[in-house]
Amino acid sequence: MFYISSMPILLSSDEPQRYLRSFERIVERIPLLKRVVDYLSPPSTPPELFGETFTKRSIVLLTVIMTSSVFLGAVTPWLDIGWAFGEGDLMTWISFFLLCTISYLGHKVWYLRNAGAPFSWNQDAALWRILGYGFLFLAFDELLRIHETLDRVLHRIVGVKPTDMTDHLDDLIIGLYGLVGAICLLRYFRELVPFLKSWKYIAFAALSTILTVVLDFGASAKHIWRKVFDEPKTVQLTIDILDVVEEFFKLYAEVFFVGAFISVLTMLKRPPTLIESDSGISSSRHVRDA
Repeated sequence: MFYISSMPILLSSDEPQRYLRSFERIVERIPLLKRVVDYLSPPSTPPELFGETFTKRSIVLLTVIMTSSVFLGAVTPWLDIGWAFGEGDLMTWISFFLLCTISYLGHKVWYLRNAGAPFSWNQDAALWRILGYGFLFLAFDELLRIHETLDRVLHRIVGVKPTDMTDHLDDLIIGLYGLVGAICLLRYFRELVPFLKSWKYIAFAALSTILTVVLDFGASAKHIWRKVFDEPKTVQLTIDILDVVEEFFKLYAEVFFVGAFISVLTMLKRPPTLIESDSGISSSRHVRDA
């Protein structure tokens, strides 16, 4: 019936069911939340299509929410188009929830792939736990703005005031986050091979992430927009628009990552021969063993 309890691919049989029942009771008491949950997880959806259905419907829902927020800000005198996109506002909490969800799914994949063995950096399956903790860090970075704090700390350590150029340090830090993630994926690429069917989610997530970084850089480049436009109001409006569009693509990227991890979990519930054949890997070894 509900998003979590109706999807066995997200859960192990040993997980305490009381949390699921508590979640269902909460959903039942909040009609709007129940509608959202039922929309994202239609009861008739086959398990193998859940990731695709969830991703598409989440994109639609987020687009409606964000577009409505922008429209409300545009027509309301005491608001602006970015009223829901600032630090600690609605979109920050949605992003935090999505990143925590990705973290949970990453740990779930690690649990299933690792079969109870202790963590080791030399195991290919370590990738999933690394990603799980990585996205958890990003969740709290989103909430606490850790990268912006590092930006200010670095300015104080060096002893310089922020300028048009050094003010992009936080953008560089975000880029370093992405670089670390890419290095992890390359280091443990062999672990990804059986799940290459999820490539479309990863591709869309990567594209959305790149656009997010570019737009964030553009929104911070006030010195460039001052040269393009003469009116300060036009400069500020341009920056506000870039900030909003950046948030659009950031949330899209997070939804695509959720879809990718759900897709991996779905494949883990299938026979190994099917996983390998989907990835273009010969399953002749399994035939011989049979």
